[in-house]
Amino acid sequence: MRHGILIFFFTAIIQVAAFSQGATLDGLVLVGNKTGLSSVSRKQLNGIFRGSQSIWKTNEQVTVVMPSSKAEYAEQFAGAVLQMSHAAVQKYWLALVFQGRANPPIFLNSSIEIVDYIKKNPGSIGVVKLSEREVPAAMLISISDRQK
Repeated sequence: MRHGILIFFFTAIIQVAAFSQGATLDGLVLVGNKTGLSSVSRKQLNGIFRGSQSIWKTNEQVTVVMPSSKAEYAEQFAGAVLQMSHAAVQKYWLALVFQGRANPPIFLNSSIEIVDYIKKNPGSIGVVKLSEREVPAAMLISISDRQK
């Protein structure tokens, strides 16, 4: 009986750790409002933040929200999500918008500002440096390592 309780306990801990691993990206959390997403792969995440989508399945317009160069985690975000520097991200988006291929992202100075903006704007999505406990559960979008 005691052995069974220990196995159950360790299994529960592993499941919680696996969920936490899937919901974050190098200490960053993906949040959205009326995107229709509950989980995304890293590949999908990269595409979203490169402007590959303009409308969600919920028929909301996609609004990408990113940390500005003033945000403490701007470089961490750029490297973890887009595999480039923050300056390169800004140049990439400038070219995309100039070519008329996408609406410009919203750049904000802190995680708190990003969460507040996303709460008020359906269709918006962003990555913040907050713990999952600091973000309303309905806004969390899990990040998985699976390819899709």
